[in-house]
Amino acid sequence: MQVTVENLGGLKRKVSIEVPLSDVESTYNEVYQRIAANVHVRGFRPGRFPRQLAEKRFKELMEHEAITTLVPKYLDDALKGQELRPATEPRFDHLHIHKQEPFRFEAEFEVVPSFEPPPLTEFKLERKAATLDPKEIDARIEALRLQFATLTDKGGEPAATGDVVIYDHEGTIDGQPFVGGTAKDDRLEVGNARYIKQFAEPFAGMRAGETKQIEVEYPPEYGEKTLAGKKAVFAITVKKVEARVPAPLDEPFFKRFAQDIADEAGFRVHIEKQLMQQKERAIEAEYHAALIEQIKAKLTFAVPDRLVEANLHEFEHQLSRDDPEAAKDEQRLAKLKTEETERVTGNLRVGYFVDELAQRNDVKVDTRAVQERFVLQAYLMQQRPGDLLRTPQGERMLHQIEREDLITRTLAFMADALLGRTRSAPAAAAPAGAEPPAAATP
Repeated sequence: MQVTVENLGGLKRKVSIEVPLSDVESTYNEVYQRIAANVHVRGFRPGRFPRQLAEKRFKELMEHEAITTLVPKYLDDALKGQELRPATEPRFDHLHIHKQEPFRFEAEFEVVPSFEPPPLTEFKLERKAATLDPKEIDARIEALRLQFATLTDKGGEPAATGDVVIYDHEGTIDGQPFVGGTAKDDRLEVGNARYIKQFAEPFAGMRAGETKQIEVEYPPEYGEKTLAGKKAVFAITVKKVEARVPAPLDEPFFKRFAQDIADEAGFRVHIEKQLMQQKERAIEAEYHAALIEQIKAKLTFAVPDRLVEANLHEFEHQLSRDDPEAAKDEQRLAKLKTEETERVTGNLRVGYFVDELAQRNDVKVDTRAVQERFVLQAYLMQQRPGDLLRTPQGERMLHQIEREDLITRTLAFMADALLGRTRSAPAAAAPAGAEPPAAATP
């Protein structure tokens, strides 16, 4: 095998490979044997039809099979021999083969950047300690009691914050009913911020049997486009007002959280541990976010253009669906694309840094943790994990989970070294938007 490598500038490389005629001939022989064993030709016993007939009738198939057999093998050998690490999928040229000639083909791709990671001594972290105020424990307990509260009819008493109102409503726009404007036995929690303020506020103080007319102006950014920016009038009738009665601190309530909790003191200890773990994970996430920003600030090497372009293409496609006006505004689009380019470039650099540091320090993906997370995600998607894994979507999802796990463990390794810890604090996922795209690794 003859191999030549051409530097096309930046990270772009072109590899030209010549496969010896002897290997071409042996591959054709293997292809013929496969065809002969699996194809039935009328007038001949299985596997007994002449080679010349196969080469004539199945010429294109044999060429395709020979190419798909030779290209991966010899490209892989060439990359190993030349110590090249592709960062992008190769683009092939001159994929034409003849059984009586050496097979020559070319592959163009971008390589993984070569760089020397900054020493860990150049990174800094300020140690933080998790603290917990007893009032936070009280607040969490009360929130849980309300979460499992029961509802009781308030009779003729007025609705107050936290109460649940059962009501009917009829809505009109310009005097005409509209889709979704009329309903019976709807439920609304008084004071819940998820409702439009103009609609929800009038329920406070209303009693069962009362009616009221409410005017609502939907905001321009309202999710239902047919209502955005329009004014509606609702006639509402309160049918019932229910008060939330917090769950009692008794054994059945404690058993919802852990079977070994026997009393209120034990429950309080349980909640305290949970809150401390949450605070420790939050601190660890802050460490990771700080390290990511420092990594981005210290690295300036070039990243593969094709990976950036692919991300920009996906960004523009998503923008055209989510914000068509921004996609049409050339000046705004140019600014958004510049910001996205900087974000993607930074994330790619973080990804390559993580790979290099993990390799040098033997940081490994936790296979069991990855599998558990994949299984959980599969069940949340209402799919069998094995079936999902056999799909392109499942493969991408598994790869992304592995990437996130490696990033988390590598950043934890850095934090351990900088803070003098002998064991990592509870693992925290990489901050949203900080993990490099899956394409950042070959």
